[in-house]
Amino acid sequence: MLTRKTRTLTLLTCLVLLQLETAFGWVFPEYRDIAVLALQRLSPEQQASFQKLWSEARAGHESPLCEKAGDAAQAPRPDCIDYAAWTAISGDHSCSARDMLTIVHDAPWIVGVARVSARLKTQLAAAQRRDQHVNAVRDSDMALQRTDPDYVTRASSYNAH
Repeated sequence: MLTRKTRTLTLLTCLVLLQLETAFGWVFPEYRDIAVLALQRLSPEQQASFQKLWSEARAGHESPLCEKAGDAAQAPRPDCIDYAAWTAISGDHSCSARDMLTIVHDAPWIVGVARVSARLKTQLAAAQRRDQHVNAVRDSDMALQRTDPDYVTRASSYNAH
């Protein structure tokens, strides 16, 4: 049985060690890739049903929404937003479900966000060292600040970054 002093010392040691480890959250292309994988894992019948629902949801909003709900082979310079990108948009580019839907449908800059994300995905895939990965993410953050006019304000008001 551990003494109280030993338990306290162990806990303090763990807390100190946790402070030394850098944690990274997911970035836009990672959120999107997870959603694409989830869509791919649906049965063929479920995929057909989901695609039908997506087509109905696109009615009246064909631009900027992509024809396919989630395209694993997204172009390096996308010109539309697919459903798979919604998880990423909801994380960093909106503050509520209504806000996200308005942004996806109406924000002139949202396709630019998808393009920054596609470029980041390519850079992360090419990164061989940690500094290259970190630099790609930082460059992406700066590009997102130029693309999404409220990116920094939203992030700072919600302590997201």
